[in-house]
Amino acid sequence: MAAQAVNAAAPTIHKTLVTTTADMVTVSGFGVRAVKVTNRHATVELYAKAVATATSAAITSGADGSTFIAPGKTELVPVTLDNAGAAYISVVGNANPYSISVV
Repeated sequence: MAAQAVNAAAPTIHKTLVTTTADMVTVSGFGVRAVKVTNRHATVELYAKAVATATSAAITSGADGSTFIAPGKTELVPVTLDNAGAAYISVVGNANPYSISVV
């Protein structure tokens, strides 16, 4: 699982998943309640879900409660901030290029 970060220095990130290995994205410094997740793949679906901590288990494709993001589409993914003001999003697909932005 690769660790990624969205923060004041990088309010939008553009990454690519390594095969079906999930990424864990930490969002900090914004006080947001949702993030925009864009699936930049042309044919493969993407899933994203807020999780409790950076060390939470990664989600699996089609996990209950996850947000489905169709190829070429953007969806809002609700997040919950921890006491330090950070949120954590698990993202999974199959070698998908994706973007995450604060709203």
